[in-house]
Amino acid sequence: MIDIKSSARLYNETKGELDYAINDVYTSGTVMDGKYCQLVEEKLKKLTGRKYAKLVSSGTASLMVSLLANNLKNKTIACTNYSYVASVNQAALINNVDFFDVDKNGLINIPHNISHDAVIPVSLYGNTIDYDNFFTKITNNTKVIVDCAQSLGTKYKGKYDGAYGDTAIFSFSQTKPIPCAGTHGAIVWDDDNLTEQIKLTSNNGKLGRDTPIANFGINAVPYEIQACQIYINLDYLNKWQHKRKQISKYYIDQFKNLPLKFIESNDYCESNHHKFIIILDNKNALHNFLKNNNINTAKHYTDNFNDFFGKDKNKKMPNTEYLCNSTLGLPNHQWLTDAEVETVAETLKKFF
Repeated sequence: MIDIKSSARLYNETKGELDYAINDVYTSGTVMDGKYCQLVEEKLKKLTGRKYAKLVSSGTASLMVSLLANNLKNKTIACTNYSYVASVNQAALINNVDFFDVDKNGLINIPHNISHDAVIPVSLYGNTIDYDNFFTKITNNTKVIVDCAQSLGTKYKGKYDGAYGDTAIFSFSQTKPIPCAGTHGAIVWDDDNLTEQIKLTSNNGKLGRDTPIANFGINAVPYEIQACQIYINLDYLNKWQHKRKQISKYYIDQFKNLPLKFIESNDYCESNHHKFIIILDNKNALHNFLKNNNINTAKHYTDNFNDFFGKDKNKKMPNTEYLCNSTLGLPNHQWLTDAEVETVAETLKKFF
């Protein structure tokens, strides 16, 4: 089966470094928020140009910690209507959320100036919004939490994503640009006044066991085992992105005469090619055809958030509905062999 992920191949590539690091963690006696967590934070600061970074237990936790640290509770939050559900459910738990439809590539489309307390743009599929245009649509008092869960390594006008917003968050898991076994997340920021808030909010609202409760919080303490994987894998960022870019270019060339559309980055964005997404009306038929030919695909994404979280259930979200019903992700991970990529392309062409 040609799959959309391969943990075994990841392990084979990094086995020597990873085995050493895991042994280092267990023999050190420090399994939470130790040396490797700090090493990851230093790499993320260097990559994004941010002053601070904090590793946490998941990308979802990164969003909740960012909300609480920015005092965004019982406030109005502008959210994308199309993404993975974690991009909005944390905001919806503790705030009043307002949803905006997306453009043809699944990126939030704010058609007019807004005055919400905060907004959470999502760099979906490894592609950024147009930040220069985005910041003209919000007030100086609007907090910005950028969801970069899929865009580590992506650049906006030559600058790495994660450099924008009051905070930006990353996510690490099997299918993310930098994978790990399980999940982890990270927050990056510049404001000195946020530093203590983020630390205590990610530790149940306390800076330490013997300190007083100072804020609402969650248990988002990071783990050394995941951190050592992330630390090692960050050194492969450019290599892995280059391979995904090659695969994407090959697919586009092979499929250019087929009745397909693609999710593509805009000119201002240099994508990390996190996913390769095709758009077609009969995606379920293609999904089943490829599965019967031993090729796994993924249906991204199928939820209209406004239908569940929104106040105005009749609000029209045409691009959301279209993308929910027509997007399909093909295998494009960095460990695919050339023969496997060619098999995916040739099999898909047979469907048509």
